[in-house]
Amino acid sequence: MTTDQIFVESTFKDNKFTDLFVSFPIFTLKSGNERLDKNAYKALPAAKTTPIIFQLHKHHNQTFSGSITIGMEQKDYTFSPDIIKPKQIQGSLVIQMDDFKIKPPSFLLGAFSTGNTVLVKYNVYIP
Repeated sequence: MTTDQIFVESTFKDNKFTDLFVSFPIFTLKSGNERLDKNAYKALPAAKTTPIIFQLHKHHNQTFSGSITIGMEQKDYTFSPDIIKPKQIQGSLVIQMDDFKIKPPSFLLGAFSTGNTVLVKYNVYIP
């Protein structure tokens, strides 16, 4: 799923980010398949009115530490982006849906379910 409606605030000083805040509304995420989108939105009822948020706590060398908030649940992560530039951050991060109290979507009356693990790929361009 991708979004083109992202809000970014950042400060880049002395070759590192001293502040980084990224947010986007859940319903701006699109997979290209309307049915998959609807199932994803159903799995995220707490996030209907709140954005998904990343807040940087620390940037040291090539490592970021920060928190991700989905709905009312927040989880801290430490990760190393593949690309770190003053105007771009790119990489991937593995998260678990149950860390955010999200039940993986199911279909065919619950006979099949998606996995709990989500690979989040990000490519954030900073204005």
